[in-house]
Amino acid sequence: AVARAAAQYIHCTNRTNGEPCGVCPACKQHINFNHADTFFSFPIVKKKGYTVSDDYITEWKSFLLNNPIESFEHWLNELKAENSQPIIYVNESENILRKMSYASYSSKYKVLIMWLPEKMKEDCANKLLKLLEEPFSDSLFILVSENPKAILPTIFSRVQRLELKKLSTPEV
Repeated sequence: AVARAAAQYIHCTNRTNGEPCGVCPACKQHINFNHADTFFSFPIVKKKGYTVSDDYITEWKSFLLNNPIESFEHWLNELKAENSQPIIYVNESENILRKMSYASYSSKYKVLIMWLPEKMKEDCANKLLKLLEEPFSDSLFILVSENPKAILPTIFSRVQRLELKKLSTPEV
């Protein structure tokens, strides 16, 4: 939720007192998960015809809308993963490279929010290293991890870290 709020703030055209306005076209697009310059990457279950996050975007939007406390267990239920373990596969890196190479459409920056980068396969991470080291000038990456120690060291060493403590359910 914090990553999505940050992306909304970045794209808002009428920020007020350090907050997105909530009413400009960019904010309205963020509320509906339809901002053209915001992309999501997350672990998936690979199956025929489903090889990248975009193939699960309907399930992803439902997950975000219906789970105020985003957890891996809730995502497993949304995917109907059964015994499969969702992963971020190498096809995802090719998809990210393609998206981030385009010019931003309606704002100054494109934002990629990657949820659970610790679930990224090593070959996927290796393909993203150059982009993370030297991103395009209009590209921002927000990686959201529940277990930073499990992120591949090659990725972990190339990102700035901001640790946010998870709020307890009663606090939420």
